[in-house]
Amino acid sequence: MTLNVVLLLLVLAAAFASVAALHSADERRTRNP
Repeated sequence: MTLNVVLLLLVLAAAFASVAALHSADERRTRNP
């Protein structure tokens, strides 16, 4: 694996984690107004 592939995987993992965190935060806010 080249460095570019590793960096791409890290960026995708960070984006997925941020989206998952935002989604869970939105669900918590809508359940508990």
